Amino acid sequence: MEIIQSAPLGSMAAVIVATLLRGIAIRRETGDRPFAFFEAKGVQRIAGLSFAASIALLFLASLNAAKGAVSNLPLLAAILALLGSAIVLLAQKQMGLAWRIGVREGDAPQFISHGLFRFSRNPIFVGMMLIGLASAIASGLWWAWGGLAVFVGSCIAQVSYEEVHLERSFGKPYREFKTMVPRWLGLSNRRISVPHELIALEMAAFHAATKGGDVEAAWLHLERAHIISQPYLARHLASHFAMFKFAMSQRDAKEIIGQLARLALAPLGALTGRIPLGNTGRSNVSAFKPMPIPDDLSELLRPKG
Repeated sequence: MEIIQSAPLGSMAAVIVATLLRGIAIRRETGDRPFAFFEAKGVQRIAGLSFAASIALLFLASLNAAKGAVSNLPLLAAILALLGSAIVLLAQKQMGLAWRIGVREGDAPQFISHGLFRFSRNPIFVGMMLIGLASAIASGLWWAWGGLAVFVGSCIAQVSYEEVHLERSFGKPYREFKTMVPRWLGLSNRRISVPHELIALEMAAFHAATKGGDVEAAWLHLERAHIISQPYLARHLASHFAMFKFAMSQRDAKEIIGQLARLALAPLGALTGRIPLGNTGRSNVSAFKPMPIPDDLSELLRPKG
């Protein structure tokens, strides 16, 4: 029982430590300052201060629970805490070098549209709210519930502020993303019926990743753009040309040669109808090998009706 009661405290501590370590790692790797809350003003500053105060209250509540506070639902609290921390840690990893706490003008490395971000535009906030809920349940303290209410209000205020910032930074691709993915949690609200809109979304994410210095994420979005574009020759060629240019910028000789070969092969594939659907288009896989289409893209590309 003591271990179960300690789950909210352990989950919160794990997230705090992971957050600090990720911030330090990004600072060392890119020179960026990911803790933008320290420079916040206005609404974001108020949200940041209320975040800090409410997290402190919830941490004390989880500490009280770990010391033996009686709860009628300890198992539920433990499940919510572990689920919340898993969501936060996985979402942080999926954000890569784009991860930030808060936003600042001129600093928008990219927005993420894969992984957990297919189901929530803000999975980190969702995970943190689950941990906060677990702490309140485990402790049974009235002021813990008050801290949770303040924390949720801070999340709502901060997300509203960040979405204005992201829409100003990325424009139409981010507005499209907002129409597809719920703010908090759920399934896509609609499918994109025109493939070029999906391609534009992936290319915007590619440019943002490039700007942020995240090469792995940049290649991922180019691969996804290639998968979408395969049935359309002009767009298919454009995707390989984008890969070719990026390989040139990375001075990747193998990828440069591979993309030149694929630029020559793409028209032949279109003429013969032999297109290896799902193929990522990279030189590290056979140009003729069909591959599984990512689940989120498969759903979006499925014909309606």
